[in-house]
Amino acid sequence: MGKGVPFLETRDKNHFIRVDADEWQKAIAVLDANKPEGVL
Repeated sequence: MGKGVPFLETRDKNHFIRVDADEWQKAIAVLDANKPEGVL
């Protein structure tokens, strides 16, 4: 869970990972910055 977003990958995991409201944009930015070329 949280694959591709280092600050989420390192969190404790149970049935879910808590992502605070201000963290969603950071996580999306990390994923967008690291997506393979040609992927929309």
